[in-house]
Amino acid sequence: MKRRSFLKSTIAFPLILTSFKLRGDSTPPSEQVCIGVIGLGGRAQDLVKTSFNIPEIRITAICDCFKPRVDSAMQVFGKAKGWKPYTHPLEMLDKEKLDGVIVATTTHARGWVSAHAMIRNIDVYMEKPMALTVEEGRTLVELARKYKRVTQVG
Repeated sequence: MKRRSFLKSTIAFPLILTSFKLRGDSTPPSEQVCIGVIGLGGRAQDLVKTSFNIPEIRITAICDCFKPRVDSAMQVFGKAKGWKPYTHPLEMLDKEKLDGVIVATTTHARGWVSAHAMIRNIDVYMEKPMALTVEEGRTLVELARKYKRVTQVG
């Protein structure tokens, strides 16, 4: 087949392509995991930057109880990407349709936030340590099993 005849036969091809392919995105939005980030300290910022290299992850919301940190993250990354900012994790968990959360809060808040995410049927990646006490850790394991949530500690 010659080049001209090939081009003539494929003239309608761009109309068939979905918009994400035309934009050069490798993963359609329907196949992306919507993630919220709770806690925006140094480790969380590293995780956010790493997520930019994973096309199947789409961060849609961020949260930190320290508003200047939320404002800074929004200015650096969030506004351009359409993230929604929050200063209370339960508000974010209730308002956003999230598949999972990255919990990188201070240690004393990590278990509480993770438990609330699991109860809302949201998968959880949490930084270590996952809990302050053995009892709190056992409760998180029980919640993950009860609600069948994917949970990872890293």
